[in-house]
Amino acid sequence: MPPATHIHKYIRVVYPSGWVIYKCVLNCTHFIEAKMLAGRSCVCWRCGETFVTDERSTQLKKPHCEDCTKGRKEVKGIRELRKMILGE
Repeated sequence: MPPATHIHKYIRVVYPSGWVIYKCVLNCTHFIEAKMLAGRSCVCWRCGETFVTDERSTQLKKPHCEDCTKGRKEVKGIRELRKMILGE
């Protein structure tokens, strides 16, 4: 299987049998079982940045990063601070 050419953007899909997977929505056939998603890089549904999933984000239908879980004003300050410190 060739390596992925992009970072996946996952959405949760629950089948009638109870099987839960996350599939990529970026014109891609990739999918992964929900229990295997933690620790994987993916695209945030809210800000579009890449982040590493954790246990909290694997419970969401559309996984988003920790920064986007906080309020909008707080997130803006965090992103500006990160750009200054890391030069992103």
